[in-house]
Amino acid sequence: MPEVAAMKYGDIRERDAWEVKNANSPACYVECVFQSDDGKTVTVKRTYKTSRTSDLSYRIDNGPTSTEEKQLHALFRISATDYLSSVHLHPEVIRSLIIAKPKERKEAIDRLLGLSELRDTLNAVAAEKPSQWTAALDQTLQVLDATLTTALSEKQRTIDTESAALLGKGIPQSALTAVGAQEYANKVLGDLKEFASAYHLTAPNISGLAAFGGLQKFVTDLPDAIHTLRNEHPVLTDQGHFLIQKSALEGLKVGYLSQQTATADAEKALASHAEKRTIDQLDDAITRAKAEVATTDAEMREVSKNATILDSSLLFFENRMAGEQITCPLCGETSRTVQDWRAHIQHEIEAKNLSPLKTKKQEFANQVGALEKQKEETILLQKRVTAEKLKLSASVTGIEKAIGRTVLPSDDPSAILNAEIKHLTDAIAGLQQQVSDINSRLDEFQRSVLDLDRFQRIGKAQQEMTNIEAIHEDEAYKQLKLIRKECEQYAEDVELLVEGLKNTVTAEAEKRLVGVQAAISSTFTNLTNRADFPGLKVSAVGDGYAIELVNASGTTRPALPLLNHADLNCAALSIFLALASSTQISHELGIVILDDSSQSLDTACKKSLCSALSLLCEARQVIVATADDDLRDEVMQMTKTKISCVVKDWTPTSGPTIQFDGSAAIHAV
Repeated sequence: MPEVAAMKYGDIRERDAWEVKNANSPACYVECVFQSDDGKTVTVKRTYKTSRTSDLSYRIDNGPTSTEEKQLHALFRISATDYLSSVHLHPEVIRSLIIAKPKERKEAIDRLLGLSELRDTLNAVAAEKPSQWTAALDQTLQVLDATLTTALSEKQRTIDTESAALLGKGIPQSALTAVGAQEYANKVLGDLKEFASAYHLTAPNISGLAAFGGLQKFVTDLPDAIHTLRNEHPVLTDQGHFLIQKSALEGLKVGYLSQQTATADAEKALASHAEKRTIDQLDDAITRAKAEVATTDAEMREVSKNATILDSSLLFFENRMAGEQITCPLCGETSRTVQDWRAHIQHEIEAKNLSPLKTKKQEFANQVGALEKQKEETILLQKRVTAEKLKLSASVTGIEKAIGRTVLPSDDPSAILNAEIKHLTDAIAGLQQQVSDINSRLDEFQRSVLDLDRFQRIGKAQQEMTNIEAIHEDEAYKQLKLIRKECEQYAEDVELLVEGLKNTVTAEAEKRLVGVQAAISSTFTNLTNRADFPGLKVSAVGDGYAIELVNASGTTRPALPLLNHADLNCAALSIFLALASSTQISHELGIVILDDSSQSLDTACKKSLCSALSLLCEARQVIVATADDDLRDEVMQMTKTKISCVVKDWTPTSGPTIQFDGSAAIHAV
């Protein structure tokens, strides 16, 4: 069964991760053939897939193969509990009946007694732990009550803080109510409309407060109405206009004075320029210098008709390589280099006395350049003066536009601006008291908005406190209290049920043990042959089981400290075999399997074990697997019908060969 295959049998460390399938075998399976009293056979085969999974199939006689495992359980009238009760247990697990921890011993003996399901029911009920539910509900209620208390405290703190602020402004405690908030709001609105009427302003479009619920909208609309009155008030409007005009005139004044300084700087730069001649005078000087250049050219042509040619020839040779030989363009001579021709032509020019004239011509040309530069600088300075004067004139035009009249050439624009600025300053000063009174009144209205907001917060906090206090009377809260009370009662009922189940399990265990107690003790006596403690007793004690040795006088002592390794096996086998032989306790299958059950047993014990097995064969089919030759020989001497299977000739590739000896029987070893 998968439930059985998935179980861990105690702390058997050497069995962890065991290989199930032979590494050289393509498959691993177990096949069992069962025969009923009426001669029918059931062949069951389980094929290994993984360490946790397998495929099962079975067939009845030669009928079709089926994989419905539940139908097989119904056919055999067995379950996982039946299997675990006594079909097969590892020898290590058998011994753990004695040496295991009390919890593990209890689970093993419960299985052997067939009490696992009842014990599981007990554990499942006990695991509910409804007392923890009650504790959780208590914690939930405590957290809820603490949260409500904290919320009430916070709301009360808000009320106290806002009330103190209003009381400090002279509002009486009796007015700190929803009705008081309505009266205060309507008074503020009336004063605001009266203020608007006094200055012939449009009255605020706000309705009176008819109920406390409308206070939020009233507080939202009131600041906009105050802002509108502030913007539309004529005195405040005049003050604003005067301030704007004054600021504009002060800006014009700064701009005029700055431009006046820039114009003066431009005129000063022109006046300090070294060249004092006018543009016309400079043009005349340039013309005369250019005429001198032309006259010098004429003189040079008179001195030598060839002067120009010589001059051009010299320029021609200046552009040639010094060592190059070339024909003279004047006389046709070809025996001189370029350097020789240069010297020759220069000599000819000096011979015709052209050098002084050339120097004179250059001087007049330099004079023309200097005069043109002076003219350019003078023009730039004059343009700067003109541009700055235009800017100054534009500044004066702006002043005229601002003051609304013409500024005469004889007027001082700066002084005019000072007079206008003083006039505006006096006008602003004249309005200052009115402005202060008006702003003070409007600021008072603005502070009233804050007071109304405090009224609102007080009212809201009071309403929230009422809602919080009402939670304790809410049906959901009452239901939670009722659930908590019912949970407490349920916890008490479950505790009683757990106690009753414990008593039932203990009583049932005692009842079942009574029927096999004699068999347990006698089997132990036969196996161990101990004179000091000839008997073994298993009893249900508290929430588990006690395994004790019984001496000749009937006195009992705990078994574990007094038993050696072989005796431990004998004690465990005594319990196992006695329970397996009981038809009231054991399973329906009628099979008992012992695997390597002779560990640590001597020859006498093995012989006694076979005697016990002979008795068990009266009620069960017993299967013994062993590699112990002594035990095998003792089993073969048993008088019961037997089938002997010998495993031999094992090879790594094909495994062992199984040799059968004997004939089939209903009860066979």
